[in-house]
Amino acid sequence: MRGEELIPDVFREGIPGWEELEPQIREWLEAGLDLEAIRERLFDHIMLHLEDEDAEDADLKAMEVAFEATSGLIANLPVSEENLERLLDYIRGYHDWWAYQRLLSDFLPLMTEEQMRDALDRAGRVFIPEVVREWERNVRKEQARRRRRA
Repeated sequence: MRGEELIPDVFREGIPGWEELEPQIREWLEAGLDLEAIRERLFDHIMLHLEDEDAEDADLKAMEVAFEATSGLIANLPVSEENLERLLDYIRGYHDWWAYQRLLSDFLPLMTEEQMRDALDRAGRVFIPEVVREWERNVRKEQARRRRRA
């Protein structure tokens, strides 16, 4: 991820001290931290840099910004086995549209049939049918591609 935008601008809104945080996130990724651990560290960073951390609901605002930043990170994760595992682990605890979108589109070539079925099953319990239908089409295309190659 060197030289690439780590988290798009729109997801960085409200993150104080971004310049010092970005290299830290890169280190966390290289160290193999999972997305939940990264989100928790984002939250800690935001709370540490808030101008009025004692304000009512400051922790809720910081958590919201940390979740948004994590979604932005997910949107830009390079396709790799390590990031596949990060995303599969993340959807076990969180219903993040970006995580499902990346898994059920960009990461499909790396996924096993079982992983695809599990991700679609989880998505079907969380998201509206129109969204899930698009992901089902993506999975069918990937399965057809695999059959042609076999």
